[in-house]
Amino acid sequence: MKEKVYEVHSRVTFETAEFSIREDTVIHANGQQEIHEILQSPEGVLILPLTREGNIILTKEYRHNHGLVYGVPMGKKEKNDINPLAAAKREIKEEVGLSATKWTLVSTHYNGIHEEGYNYFYIAEGLLHGDHKHDVDENIEKVEMTFEDAFKLMDEGKIVDLPSRACIWAGYIHVQNRSK
Repeated sequence: MKEKVYEVHSRVTFETAEFSIREDTVIHANGQQEIHEILQSPEGVLILPLTREGNIILTKEYRHNHGLVYGVPMGKKEKNDINPLAAAKREIKEEVGLSATKWTLVSTHYNGIHEEGYNYFYIAEGLLHGDHKHDVDENIEKVEMTFEDAFKLMDEGKIVDLPSRACIWAGYIHVQNRSK
């Protein structure tokens, strides 16, 4: 059941080149007022490269706020990307030096209830190796492992971001359902 909202007033309270925070003042039909902070971020892509043997490829890199961590290749959709799949193809090449012959869109999601900026999660198969094309601020290592190894890294706190964790689990479920 959708409640009728009487009025919404919005203002940007913080802004960078990539992100902004918008404050929405919502006045409900009953007169109750609420303030919601919304993180506005660009559309993004997350990719789980899957090898012929059933292993996955993750990134390993240093993040100043978490140390050495693992995750799925990911990035934002750039202005030159004609669609999310084009962004995914660019990001997998940039981050782990791969291309793929088969792409499956597994899910789309927002990172959180108070965030805008849609994300597209793909599984990439039929992997072809090539050169890395890292951005100048990236120092990324490509690591191949089993799903079980990735689950252990989650337990050890070495896969720290929820989008990577969710994509690994969703990828595992997708692969398990496909083999039934």
